[in-house]
Amino acid sequence: PSCQSVGGLDLSRMQPCHGFFVHLCRALPRMPALREVDLSGTTMTPEAAGRLVSALTGCRHVESLHWSAGGLHRAKHIVLPRLSLCPQLRLIDLSLNGIGAEGACLLREAMALCPCLQAADLACNSLGDRGAMEIAAALPRCPYLIAVNLAGNDIGVQGAKAIASFIPACTDLEYVGLSM
Repeated sequence: PSCQSVGGLDLSRMQPCHGFFVHLCRALPRMPALREVDLSGTTMTPEAAGRLVSALTGCRHVESLHWSAGGLHRAKHIVLPRLSLCPQLRLIDLSLNGIGAEGACLLREAMALCPCLQAADLACNSLGDRGAMEIAAALPRCPYLIAVNLAGNDIGVQGAKAIASFIPACTDLEYVGLSM
């Protein structure tokens, strides 16, 4: 069966079995109208997360990916680099995942390869100063970025200075969240 007109997929707060992800990964390529995917709070193994993000990269028109509180800290090496294969991403919400500075490093490269990115919510990810510096390095490579939320990441003076030093290069940037 075809899923030609599915434009949004809300799978938030699910605890699906492995078989569900197998079927979903098979169905995703048959969803050419898919623009928004919400996986917030969805529990899955790192292997399932890897399969799912690989299947999502075949959905060339996905513009919005919400994956907050999804336990990505266990799957960051699999998921974060592959986000660069979603060229139409405009909004990415990875808040509350605890990806840390190491995840920020992986995300830095992915963000730079998402030319349409307009908003990134990375709140509450334990980034610290080192992670903030990684994200700061990605900012100038995101020409359409309007908002980046880094609140709740224990970012100190060094991290805040790194972010501030790159803001002038981001001519469209309207919002930067750095609150504790």
